[in-house]
Order: sequence, then C-alpha cells, then structure tokens
Amino acid sequence: MKHPLNSVALLAAGWFGLAQVPIPAATCNIDFSQPQQRIDGFGGSTAWYIGLARSASPQDRQKILDTLFSPAVGIGLTIVRNRIPPEIEPAEGQFDWSQDSDAVWFMQQARTYGVNRFISAPWTPPIWMKQTPDPNAWVKLRTDKWQAFADFLSRYVREYRSRFGIDIYGLSLGNEPDWDAKTYECNRWDAGDIHDFLLANLMPTFTSDGVNAKLTLADAFAFREDLVVPSLSDALTRDRVDIVAAHAYYDPGTPFTLSNQYGKPIWVTEHSSSNADDASINDGVTWAKVYANYLAQRNVSAYCFWWLVGPGGAQSALVDRLPDSTLQFNKRLYTLGNFSRFIRPGGFRVAADYVPTAGVFTSAFQSGADFVIVVVNDNNQDTTQSFNASGFTGSTMTPYRTSADENLAQLDAVPVASGQFTANLRAKSVTTFVGQAVPFAVVSGAAYNRPALAPEEWGVAFGTGLATGTDTAPTAQLPLTLAGTQVIVKDSAGDERSAQLLLASPGQVNFLMPAGTAVGPASITLKNGSTTFVSLMNVATVAPGLFSANGDGQGVPAAQAIAISPDGSQAAVPVFQCGSTPGSCTTVPLDLGRAGSHLVLVLYGTGIRGRSALGNVTCDIGGIIVPVDYAGEQPQYAGLDQVNVTVPPALAGRGEVGIALSVDGQTSNTLKVNIK
Repeated sequence: MKHPLNSVALLAAGWFGLAQVPIPAATCNIDFSQPQQRIDGFGGSTAWYIGLARSASPQDRQKILDTLFSPAVGIGLTIVRNRIPPEIEPAEGQFDWSQDSDAVWFMQQARTYGVNRFISAPWTPPIWMKQTPDPNAWVKLRTDKWQAFADFLSRYVREYRSRFGIDIYGLSLGNEPDWDAKTYECNRWDAGDIHDFLLANLMPTFTSDGVNAKLTLADAFAFREDLVVPSLSDALTRDRVDIVAAHAYYDPGTPFTLSNQYGKPIWVTEHSSSNADDASINDGVTWAKVYANYLAQRNVSAYCFWWLVGPGGAQSALVDRLPDSTLQFNKRLYTLGNFSRFIRPGGFRVAADYVPTAGVFTSAFQSGADFVIVVVNDNNQDTTQSFNASGFTGSTMTPYRTSADENLAQLDAVPVASGQFTANLRAKSVTTFVGQAVPFAVVSGAAYNRPALAPEEWGVAFGTGLATGTDTAPTAQLPLTLAGTQVIVKDSAGDERSAQLLLASPGQVNFLMPAGTAVGPASITLKNGSTTFVSLMNVATVAPGLFSANGDGQGVPAAQAIAISPDGSQAAVPVFQCGSTPGSCTTVPLDLGRAGSHLVLVLYGTGIRGRSALGNVTCDIGGIIVPVDYAGEQPQYAGLDQVNVTVPPALAGRGEVGIALSVDGQTSNTLKVNIK
C-alpha cells in the first residue's frame, strides 16, 4: 500500500554538479566465479487496480502486458502478487469464486508470457473469522477460527488450480501484520501466533490436502525477520518457512541472521512511495539505486514493486492509467527492466565492487549463459568507467541503456579483452551490459532442468571442449579425474571438494555432487588441462529429479511396477517399452488388477535422499496426491534414489496421466504413466 514512510528518500541525495565534464573512475572489479544469492525474479501486485488494465482498450491492454512481461520488448517480469479477497468466503461454508475476476484474468494473461510465480496474500481473512468483524480492524484471528482459516487458504490454492488453471506458487498469512492500516484491510499476527498456526493448523492441512504452495512469510511492513524468528528457530516449522518475505517501507538495517543461517531466500514483496508522482529519469535512477541496494547490499532474491498498474498520483505503480485513460510508462518501470529483463529466475548475483566511484552503483549477475552487469550513474555528468570482469571469457558486452530519452535502448557492443573493458556511462542513466562466453551449463542428471542440485545428486555439465576424449568409469569405483577432466565444487561455506565422475566427453560430463556440500550458492568449476569452465548452481537439501526411460527428463519414467495379489504373491509388470532408436520409449498400460490386489510403482531418481520425514514426500499421479511407501537411497548405485508408491484404484481407466514427486515442498519433473 501507499505509506508516508519510505526508504527512497534516504537514497535520493547527490543530484547536483558544477560542470558537464566526464568523471574518471576507479576500476570496478567483478568476479563471476563468486556467487552470492540466487535470484528468483521481479514483479509487482494486482491488488485493487488491475481492472485498469483489463478495462483498457485492446491496444492499450496489449501494450501493458507486453511491456510488463515480454523479455523481448518489455521488462520481462516473472512474479505477480495478488490480494485474496475476503469476500470469497462471505460466510462460513459459503464461497463465491467470482470475486477475483480481474486478477484471475491478469494471471491467465501473464501465464501466456511464461510467468508461473503467482504469490497471494489475504490483507484480511474473511471478516467472520476476526475478533472484530471489520475488514479494516487491526485485530487477530479468532483462535476458534484458526482451522477455518487454514482450510480457507488450502481451498484457495486448490480451487484456483482446478477452476482457473492457475498454480499458486507462494502464499502468505497476511499483508503487513505488524501495521495498523486503519483505512484499508488489515489483520494482526505476532511472531508466536504465526509459529503456532503453522504447526497446529496450516502445515497439517496443507499436507493432508496435498497443497505444495510455498509459504512466503510474513510480508511485514518493516524489512526485518522478527515475525518469522520463532518459526525459524523451531525445527518442526523451519522447513515450511520457504521464503522470508518483507516489505521495504521501513528498513532498520538489521541483519536477517536466521534466514541466512538456514539458507532461506529473502524477498521484498512490496515497495513504493507516497511521494508525488514523477515519471522522469530522476525518479527512475532513484529507484534503480533502491533496486541495486536491495539486491547487492541486502542480498534479496526477489524484488516486487507495489502496483503493476495504478491510477497515478504517487510513486506507487510501474504503469499508470491516468484519469483521462492515458497510459504513463514511468522511468522506474524501465530501470527495473535493466535488472528484470536480463536477470532471469535461477540466476545468481556475483561479487562486484558496489560503488567503484562516487555516484556509480554496480551489481553483477550470471543468468544462464548471460553475464550481466548493471550500472547506475547517479551523477549529473557522464562517467568513464573501467571494468575488470574476472571469469568472463567473451569478447564483447552489449549495453542496454535507460536515460532521459532512452528506454532499454540497445547500443553498440563494447569490446572486451581478458575480461577488461571501458565504457562511458551517460549522466543520470542505468546501463546493463550483457555478454556471453563459451556455453557451459549444469543441470540435474535426471530432470535436465536447473533449479538446484542436492548433495549426492547426479549433475550433468554440457558445453564444448569439456574433455580431451570420451571415457566412462566403472560404477563400482568412480574416479575424480576422467579423460583429463576434473569437476571442483566450491560451496557457500567456502569449502572445495572434487566430484566423482561417471562420464567425460567433449560435450558432456556426468558428476556426483559431493556429500557434505553446504546449501546455498556454489560455483562448479570444470578443469580440462589449461581450460577452465565455471557455472553457478544453487545447492539445496533436496532437489528431486526422476529418471526417464528416454534419458531426457521427459516421457515415461525409468521405473518398475510390482503387482501384488490378494494372497501376497508378487509379479513384475513393465512400465515402458522401447524401440530400436534412441528416444523411442513409450508407456505400457498398467492393469491395477482385481479387488484386493494393488500395484506398486518403483521410481528411480536423484536428489531425494536428503528429505526430512517420509510424510513430507508425496506423489501426484493424475492429480491425485498419494503418500509414498519409501523414499531414500537405492543402495546399489551412487547417487541413485528410489521411491515406492502404491497406485490408487481411483486412477483405473484414466490412460496416460502425469506423475511427479513433491519432496519437502520441492517438485520434480513431471513424467507420464499409463493406467489401464
């Protein structure tokens, strides 16, 4: 919401200069081999005003959507935050799912751009659950309605998926529970109540209902972790604090000690200013310094502005639809785009000199194959800036600049030699430099995606010139060097370990993430003689991946099935059949048998063994959430995990259905089985 307190004014000094003479600057040192925090994305909120986008003319509506979400012509946002209307359940047991139609429309539109991180928060619960039945009353939830509220949140997630095809990525218990809003919806939670509600109500409800949405806690008004300290301090609730979320209207500068200790990503989920609206580059640069500060100094993994589309009148929205229906695309929108278009979810911030010279603010990132440097020049003069980008082996960097008369304008490429280059930074501008080096990527050895790897999980590195030849190790004794190649993992604690290797070839190296690797950002260095490749990867306690029969993370699982008759006898049943060519494996229909018999699927994967309780592992088969019978190591082979799950009889006759695991809230790749 709009608030009189804001941190923007604290960062908006230093706008005066005497002469328009380029400022010489010290070299800015960047080290792309030193990962800091993972980046989860950038976004904003739909609350109350997103109808301004829906009711715009078709041309304006398309321009709003393209500008917000397209990474080609817009700023490429990847997070949409929503208000959960209390009117959805106006009375106990009565539901009205039409109350959120504008936000539902908007999320469905965003999804066409690849957006899948939809996070939601109730500013107030349904008022009949509150101690005072007033949406604007800053009071607590009635204790006799705690379970009703847990059921409400669970049903919200499940209904949005079934009714609207929208998967809610993250969910909060409230919006700014530490702030008495007085004039708009609010609700009060203290830290102890949050902990107790999680433990006694929400966690059991989500588990029993098969809800895997992450919990983004606690959306505090002040940027600090106080409200989640009891939940992080208790091992019983700690794992369900998936994201530590706070707003940045007041920032006391206190550290997020427990959040960092337990490897929790920190998100700014709302920020704006009630100061008079300003669409100029001065405002854009001021906000760019805010974005850079929270990314590079406060180590946040995601940053969300307040309104995506607003009515104008304050610094509250990225795009304003003014009273005469004119669209105003503010410069703070485009300077956010200097980050969001080029730093995609799963990227990492890397070490960089934050202020290499007065008035210049630098942050650097690796995002997939892109090496990204974002530079804010707050000076009234042009600045000549030198860079030393260690770990970047490319020959050029392409600048994209936002200034008084430019919006993410692509400029001529800047030559780079041995990681060094010099660029002129226009006065009052934000410039993003993007370069590519020799392609080198690390993914899960089962799922072939790149969110994270877990200790003792199989990973695969792809590139060119990774090894001098092709060699495969015997599975009984995995070496640390193969075909002249080594893989070294440096974890977030600074410890280095050599990885065991299974396959080394010029284009692919299969390695086992070393046991004991600390969670958090890690650098993975592949050495082949004098050639070195570096990739950044997040290490998590679990990162489930299922092996597929075609070896590409898709299609039918590399699995077995066991039919168990009523008398206890067992028989193996094939799950897949393969032709003579690679990639030809397909599903075989599975017969669930007669009454009293059952079918057990034996799935193979990796990144699963670090799970907490067995009850925190479930299998989604055709939309039915099924508990598993076993999830852990398969003892014959290094890094191989096994999951046993009984197929529910209700799936009989469904044909091909999706199958995926959820392990401690982390979801695997989705494969397919065929139920006869």
